[in-house]
Amino acid sequence: MKTQILAICLTLSSILTFSQKKEDAQIVRKNIVITKTSSSPKIDGILDDAEWRNAPVATGFIERQPNNGKLQADSVRTEVRILYDDTGIYFGAQMYDPTPHKIAKELTERDGVGNDDFFGVTLNGYNDKQQSLEFMVTAAGVQFDAKITTDGEDSTWNSIWYSSAKINEKGWAVEMKIPYSELRFPKSNVQEWGMNMFRRIQRIKASYDWNFVDNAKNSYTLFDGVLKGIENINPPTRLSFTPYFSTYVNSFDGKTTANVNGGMDVKYGINDAFTFDMTLIPDFGQANFDNSILNLTPFEQQFSEQRTFFTEGTELFSKGGMFYSRRVGGQPSRYPTTNDNEEVTEYPSKVKLFNAFKISGRTKKGLGIGFFNGITQKMEATILNHETGEVRREVVEPWTNYNVLVFDQRFNGNSSVSLVNTNVTRDGDFRDANATGILWDINNKKKYLQYFRKFKRKLGDGW
Repeated sequence: MKTQILAICLTLSSILTFSQKKEDAQIVRKNIVITKTSSSPKIDGILDDAEWRNAPVATGFIERQPNNGKLQADSVRTEVRILYDDTGIYFGAQMYDPTPHKIAKELTERDGVGNDDFFGVTLNGYNDKQQSLEFMVTAAGVQFDAKITTDGEDSTWNSIWYSSAKINEKGWAVEMKIPYSELRFPKSNVQEWGMNMFRRIQRIKASYDWNFVDNAKNSYTLFDGVLKGIENINPPTRLSFTPYFSTYVNSFDGKTTANVNGGMDVKYGINDAFTFDMTLIPDFGQANFDNSILNLTPFEQQFSEQRTFFTEGTELFSKGGMFYSRRVGGQPSRYPTTNDNEEVTEYPSKVKLFNAFKISGRTKKGLGIGFFNGITQKMEATILNHETGEVRREVVEPWTNYNVLVFDQRFNGNSSVSLVNTNVTRDGDFRDANATGILWDINNKKKYLQYFRKFKRKLGDGW
């Protein structure tokens, strides 16, 4: 064991030393200094508010596709005005277009971006080029939001923000307000965020960005510009309660059963960077159904998380693939043992989650911390003896406690080292599991070097 740990340290040390070497060519970053407003513009898609008149303007968008690096033509230029107050940040964008009647717009459900013109913003409160929050509006006014990391885009994340889009004689316009409650940034009197803005003209298949994005390199987050000017803000307390009440009535084979559920979700901002989430006796009936998939492989089919509670801090808890949240409240651990005269008449398809909470966030120095704890209820199956008529119940899943602890240190723009521990403890003689992993993902800026490794100590059969 000591030899293995020494080998890990030596390997990691050599990789870190190599990865710290600077590249000859540095990425140029635009910057804009925004101003504070004492009154907020109306979010209606019409840029006629007095607040916009003296707001700083971001221009000079650069083509990403199809001609990477070409300056945006004046006939389709993009002008974005940016303001802030104590509640959030505002964007007012005018997308010029000589033929407004040809602007592509399609009314879809939220996150359903397809054949549309759109405008969007990415914001990184830590300015570390590793994770941004994306907010996008189509010409039809449809919202799309996601988390972007060096690994890609996660559109399961949803937030509450405000926007409106309108076609006008110059082209089309967007107004957006993004509350601080939906963003994550370190506690500081002077904020400096990573930011980029982008636009798509669908009919000519052209994409543009405010800060140049090099298609030859790997991650979009590496090409943030810099947003400056946010100072001495006093964001409101991030606290929300979401109570729920539901009832279900089932009728089958002449029998009618009913059950009533009630509970609450709580979200509290410990500070601007860390969030506490809790769900008590949750009912996930409001979550989207999974798509039906025919799995002919011997491997488990994994689905994206649809339950809102689990989507906060996903970039931390998913490190190394050691925690799959859909197993919390998944299928029972056992199937009842029966003899020839017995039949299982009732078997729970899912285990009920009793309560869960988690704390997640990241410090100013890039250390991400995540802690999750969840408890699932005891579930029983019903077995009928056909000879005697006796009905008995057997526990197929006991009271169970789930824990996840993550420490994730980011550095060098797009590299990280993580410590992850996952633990499940079941009551009685049911299986337990514990796994601890040391993970690192080391890259240079062009990803010429990428090294990922996971060392894990595992007890039990896993989750």
